Amino acid sequence: MLIRKDVSLRDKCHYKTGGPAAWYAEPSRGGELRRVLEWASEKNIPFEIIGCGANLLISDEGCRELVICLSSFGRWAARDGALSVSCGAGLRLSELVDFTVRRGLKGLEKLSGIPGSVGGALAMNAGAYGAEIKDAVSSVSVMDASGAERELSPGEIGFCYRGSPGLRGLIVTGASFILEKGSSEALENDRAEILKKRREKQPLDRPSCGSVFKRPPSGYAGEFIEKCGLKGLRKGGAVISEKHANFILNDAGASSADIKWLMDEAARRVREEYGVELEPEVRLLGFG
Repeated sequence: MLIRKDVSLRDKCHYKTGGPAAWYAEPSRGGELRRVLEWASEKNIPFEIIGCGANLLISDEGCRELVICLSSFGRWAARDGALSVSCGAGLRLSELVDFTVRRGLKGLEKLSGIPGSVGGALAMNAGAYGAEIKDAVSSVSVMDASGAERELSPGEIGFCYRGSPGLRGLIVTGASFILEKGSSEALENDRAEILKKRREKQPLDRPSCGSVFKRPPSGYAGEFIEKCGLKGLRKGGAVISEKHANFILNDAGASSADIKWLMDEAARRVREEYGVELEPEVRLLGFG
């Protein structure tokens, strides 16, 4: 059955918190996705799209919408030409990076270690170490709520820092990338170095969503939170990381409410002490 009722979302996000979805579907192909959308339209039920849940915090009460999970949708990648690659939205970003690095295709290796799916990475224009996924995108395949499909160019999407305005209200189903010729050995070395830096600087041993807040216009979110003396601040089973202050960890059976409280407290303190507004990078689902 494509659509199920009252499905727990706790295992659908990296935080391992959150309540149930009133309705849930996990299509793996375009035809299945279209049927799910038709059902939602007939029942007049709003829907939310999630991927691997790497950048997601779900309310403890869950959500009343139909949650469509694309973590199993389009888990494929193909080389279209000498320097072009296409893939489905459900492919893990790490799998796409591996696919390109092994073939000596340069352009995505700096995204090594970023969790989540390609669809999610495109929706938030994921980036690291001076590179963003938009830098290599040639087109993005999307489906609208009616089930109609089309291709969008980067110009139509309007990629910006941690955002893709042109994709709002649309469902990413796949993408194509134009890369540069490189050396597999050199790219493997670059990837290994980036992964090493991540292990050194980021707390990767406990559940988190990665960076909680976007980089403000000046400075870094983690630096402001650290200067407020909030490293190690705890609420229930959640804690602001001692290693990197822009990470909130599920340290010991945290609830989503615990994590959200720490987010709000960090934002409040930084606003009061430095006049800086921290904007969440993590997506909130079911919080109203």
